[in-house]
Amino acid sequence: MLTIREVKRAGSAKLPLTPSNLDLANQALDQLWAERLEERGYEKPPGRGGSCKFAALLGRELFGGRLDGNLDHVFVRKDRKVLDLNEQQDDVLILGAAAHLSTPWVLEYEEYRESLASCMPRVQRWAQWVMEHPNAEHAVAKASTEFMEGP
Repeated sequence: MLTIREVKRAGSAKLPLTPSNLDLANQALDQLWAERLEERGYEKPPGRGGSCKFAALLGRELFGGRLDGNLDHVFVRKDRKVLDLNEQQDDVLILGAAAHLSTPWVLEYEEYRESLASCMPRVQRWAQWVMEHPNAEHAVAKASTEFMEGP
């Protein structure tokens, strides 16, 4: 299980936030989610609905920031801006502005921390895939500020 401290920690960026790196993170997330659904014997529906824990953990692992969330959704907040790899998924779009409301105490529940911990091995493996991808841009000088504005 992740400790509350581990959940609240600010991750350091391993990659700059560039369009190319975001594309690779989304490719990894697509594959990660398909892999998980297949292991559980589920058919893969369109999109990545329900994958926000993986998306937030992968985003923090690659681009830094802190986990943030509410009862319906989890995402990354960095420099008071939102990074949400799932922002265009139907289950997030339907929440509208409420998707990025901050009630971080939700992340402190023991069951939630256990669930996050169970995601980490897969997240770390796919983060490594992104880091080693030939198209990954590693130059920190190219970092972007393409986060959504947060509250």
